[in-house]
Amino acid sequence: MNMIIIKRFLIVVLVFSSSAVYSQDTTRKKTIDITSSFKPVLKEAAKINFNAAPPAADGRRPVLKYNIPAQNLLLSYQPLAIRPVALQTDSGASWQNSNYIKLGVGNVILPFVQTGFSFGDGKNTFYNVFANHHSAKGDLPFQKNSRTDVTIAATYKTPSNLEWSGKIGFLSQQYFLYGYQPRSLEYTKDQLRQRFQTFGGKLSLRNLEPTEFGVNYHPTIRISVFNGTNDIKKATEANSVLYVPIEKRINDNFAFNLGLTADLTNFRPRDTATIQNNLYSVAPALNYVTDNLSITAGVIPTWQNK
Repeated sequence: MNMIIIKRFLIVVLVFSSSAVYSQDTTRKKTIDITSSFKPVLKEAAKINFNAAPPAADGRRPVLKYNIPAQNLLLSYQPLAIRPVALQTDSGASWQNSNYIKLGVGNVILPFVQTGFSFGDGKNTFYNVFANHHSAKGDLPFQKNSRTDVTIAATYKTPSNLEWSGKIGFLSQQYFLYGYQPRSLEYTKDQLRQRFQTFGGKLSLRNLEPTEFGVNYHPTIRISVFNGTNDIKKATEANSVLYVPIEKRINDNFAFNLGLTADLTNFRPRDTATIQNNLYSVAPALNYVTDNLSITAGVIPTWQNK
């Protein structure tokens, strides 16, 4: 009992003594010690990502609907049918009737005249008339000459796609023999004059479109008569030429041609016998034509009157 009381008394004394000592220590500074492992850190700000991924390709065909209001027009809104038209053959410049006259005078040519006239409708009928004349004269006796020619040409297209062409002409030439030596020689005008006349004509027919068998033809006949009338020599020569070309088109590349020719000549001198010179020929040929190549292969057998 006494020991317990003594222990309690000692504990109280120690408590009061420690309190007195603490309250009396004024030299010690006041400090605060904080011990902690926490470190403050700012939160990262959110950023916008500019590298956007491309959208997926959409292979579906969009269905577009149009609402066209009604118009006050009487149109069916239907396109017209397209029909190809055959290209017309280009025959060059269009036909125009024109006339001209040329006149000239010089110290040698006395005079010079050249004329040309055209007629026709320019579609189915074509007519031309040409005339020329000139004469020349020098200082020597009988040094002169003259030339005159007239030509009439015509072309006519029939309704059946045939074309007739023809022409006739006349040529007159007059010359004198001059410059003879010695000048004391005497000649008459008729003795020195040399006159020549030529009459000619031509007629041809051709089809403008191939026949139902694909055949093209163009026969031509030409006739000319040459006559020299003077006192020294006098002669006449007549010539006739018949040419008949025929073409048969097989396809776009191959064609067969056949040409028939008859050339007849008759020469009549003044004091000798008549001379005949006739020539005949046949010319079959095969043509092969492409864009870059053209080949013609054929033969021309020819024989005379003897």
